[in-house]
Formats: sequence, structure tokens, C-alpha cells
Amino acid sequence: MKHQAKLILFGFLSLTIGVAFASPLLVSELDVKPFIKHVQGPTADFSVDVVYANFTIINGSKPVSEKDGPAVSYYVVLNITNLSDIGAKLLDVNFKAAKEIKNISESNPSWLMNGTSGIGYFAEGAWVDGVWYNVTLATHNWPAVDMWGNLTFFNGLPENATGPGFEDYWMEGVQLLDVYEGINFWATYMSMNGTWTDVTGRIKLPQPQGHNPFNDAFTFNDIIISELHLFQFGNDTSTANSHTLGHMNVKSTWVGEGLFDNYWAPHQSRLIVLQGIQNITKPWASTEAIEALKSGSITLQTRVFNNADVTVEIVNNTAMDTWSYATELKQVQLTRNGDSYIYNKILGENQIFVTDQYGVEVFIEPRS
Repeated sequence: MKHQAKLILFGFLSLTIGVAFASPLLVSELDVKPFIKHVQGPTADFSVDVVYANFTIINGSKPVSEKDGPAVSYYVVLNITNLSDIGAKLLDVNFKAAKEIKNISESNPSWLMNGTSGIGYFAEGAWVDGVWYNVTLATHNWPAVDMWGNLTFFNGLPENATGPGFEDYWMEGVQLLDVYEGINFWATYMSMNGTWTDVTGRIKLPQPQGHNPFNDAFTFNDIIISELHLFQFGNDTSTANSHTLGHMNVKSTWVGEGLFDNYWAPHQSRLIVLQGIQNITKPWASTEAIEALKSGSITLQTRVFNNADVTVEIVNNTAMDTWSYATELKQVQLTRNGDSYIYNKILGENQIFVTDQYGVEVFIEPRS
């Protein structure tokens, strides 16, 4: 993906995109699902701080190939605090350690600046050439954009996919696609009568999108560790399970009655550990990641996602969003101890971390 950027962000209401339609006569004869308008509700203010990290190089001299290479064992402790007066549930933790992490607008990577990307979203309605569109035939196909700006279909679904699971349905609202060239806005497309049409300069939204998604995007040079830890409701009594997605370790911890408690009370702080082994293999990483670690100076980025523990109901087709993010980005200096590189701002000389039965929460106790 070095020469192509594909950033597809879809709204929370659905992962489908369809045809805008504006015939009151026909709409009155259809079974149309209402458009669910999202408004900002109460949120919990979280903070996150990496207080300890131990990175250990395994087989550091091994050459990097697509199937094999060195590895890094990691043990990272986060202090996650609920700063607000309402409780909230932790939904996921996204952590990265790299030689360098920068905002895209600051780093201007050549691979992104020479490509395009499409950002899909919904709106309650839109004026196009003076005509009001507010009903959509939703399908299970949605557009992506290649590096030259050509519309394609995401996930390889055929344009006319049919059968169970692919049934079309009518819903209020319209589907839109903003296209960016590099980090700059380029065009807007809207699905109209089965065809994605360029409506740039012709469309007026009651509430313009107005947010450049690249304001919050980052580039990562020489990634050492990448983990996404999900806290998912379930009935599995086992500890976290995991798989890899590219260079990212994806782990899941089951939450619910009798399982790990992902609820943070108001003003509560808890220590959460991320641990595992990151394999350094092509094309996701190179020996530069090992060299970055050996340099003793790396950058850490942590993002935690939470949902306020309040009752949310859909009233008059309006729902409240009660989720929020907290992010920390900092450069740290590591202390070498053999093949290990350590950052520590919390653990005393005669103290150790003790992990709970789920392998998620840790506590500091005296060394015996």
C-alpha cells in the first residue's frame, strides 16, 4: 500500500450505500426506514499515560524476510483515568511504538500526496442543482477510490450482488463520498439513480461535513509495536484471544457478568497492560525497527476509546452519541538492560507488577 492510500470511513448508521431518490409519489408507496439523526450526548473525559514499557529484542541478528525475522517482546503498562463525573466503559486501546510518529499534515508523505482517498458518510438530505434528495435505496455495495481517483467497489463485491444478505432496502437520507487528493479536498460524489455522480460545486448540505479527516491522521516510520486491544461483550470465560492483521496484533478481551470489568467509575484510575510478541517481517517492517529501538529514543502513541455509561434511546428518530477518544503522543528515552529497552516512571526498585486473571489489569505490589 506504499503507493496508494485508501481511507474508507463510513457512518455509524450502516455500512451500505445506495441511490438518492426524490419522488414523493413513489416514496409514499415504499417501506422506508427512517433516518436516524445523531446528536452529541454526554461523554466521559478520559486520559491515558504510558507509565512503563519493556521491549526485548529476540533473535535480533536474524535477517528479515516475508516469513521470518527478529521479534520484539513487549510489556506496556497504561494508566487510564476517567476524569469526569460520569462512569464509562472502555471499548478499545490502540497502541503504537515507532521511531517517528507525525501528523500527516506535518509529515506530507510522498506516497499519500500522490494518491487519492474516499471518505463515505451519510446526510439527512442534500440539495443538488436545486432539487432536494432525501431518500436512498441502500445496497451492500459502496465505493472506494484508487490512487488516481477512479471509483471502485470495496471488498471486491460485484456491482449487482444479489441473494440472501444483499437485499436492497429504502431508507431516508443520502450517501455521499468526499474524495481527497493527498490531504486536500478534491470532489464530492453522490449516489443518484444507481450512478455515483460528481456533484462538486452543485451540492448544498443543510449541515456541511466541514471536517478534513486528515487532521487526525498520522504517519508511522519504522513501526516497532502495533496493538489494537478490543473489549467485547460475550460469554467466553477464556482470557484474551488474538490474531494479526498486517503488522498489527489484534486482541480481544471478553467483558460482561463474571468476566473482565471494563467499567471505569467517575475519577477512577486503573493500570492496563498490553503484552505480546511483535514479529518483524516484510513487507510490514524491516530491521530499521530494531535499529530504532536500539537507538534508545522512540515515540509512543496511545488512543483509548470509551462510551459513557448513560441510557441512550432513539427518540423521534434521534440518537445521542456518547463515545469519545483520549490520545497520548510522546517521545521517550529508553534504558538498556541486556537485550531489553525499558521506560519506567512508576515502578519502584522493590516493586513488581501483578496481573489479574484476565491478563489485562495490573497492580503494583512489593517484591517478595
